[in-house]
Amino acid sequence: MNSSSAPSRNRVDAFDYMIVGAGFAGSVLAERLARGSGKHVLLVDRRAHVGGNAYDHYDHAGILVHKYGPHIFHTNSKEVFDYLSRFTEWRQYQHKVLASVDGQLVPIPINLDTINRLYGLELNSFQMAEFLAQRAEPKNPLRTSEDVVVSTVGRELYEKFFRGYTRKQWGLDPSELDSQVTARVPTRTNPMTAISLILTRPCRGTASPACLRGCSIIRIFAYCSTRTIGRLKTCCPIAS
Repeated sequence: MNSSSAPSRNRVDAFDYMIVGAGFAGSVLAERLARGSGKHVLLVDRRAHVGGNAYDHYDHAGILVHKYGPHIFHTNSKEVFDYLSRFTEWRQYQHKVLASVDGQLVPIPINLDTINRLYGLELNSFQMAEFLAQRAEPKNPLRTSEDVVVSTVGRELYEKFFRGYTRKQWGLDPSELDSQVTARVPTRTNPMTAISLILTRPCRGTASPACLRGCSIIRIFAYCSTRTIGRLKTCCPIAS
């Protein structure tokens, strides 16, 4: 649909759908409804940009800044990769993380190399599984994040790796967090390998498909002053 047939920005009821939240989920849904189904979509966000917490921007020195901290995109789906390739270019990237524990820099998430370096061992994958099983303290039911970690790797590794990190990340002790928060953190019995990733350089400083230039029927409104990114309008925050 061309811009002349897009609904007036002053007529909320002229849209087929209103989506609240312009992060990954909201932006993708809006783009699919607009481009994929020809619907008029009103995409609303309290922030002055699309992309949610994955938003980035160039500062006065021309340096790309991750406003809310770096976010790494993971997928093994060709369909997802092909979809995102419509909006971005890609570059290869390898991600390795080391944690300072007991005066050593060891890989995290915990894996075979972590245990061998930390304890001066030469375990193989099967022996590491036995090592962890001997230290695990099964909890049933698993109510908190502490329960999940302690039941998997034991209290010593929980204290060394998870408790301080979680308190810094969330501002809460793992015993105060739901089990699902740390349930997604893997413990691997294989050696450390670099995670091969593809990072995007999205158009116009946002990691969101809604930044597609020329998509005239997706608009973001906050009923205040706006600035234009291509033919997509993004807004000042609306009142909470």
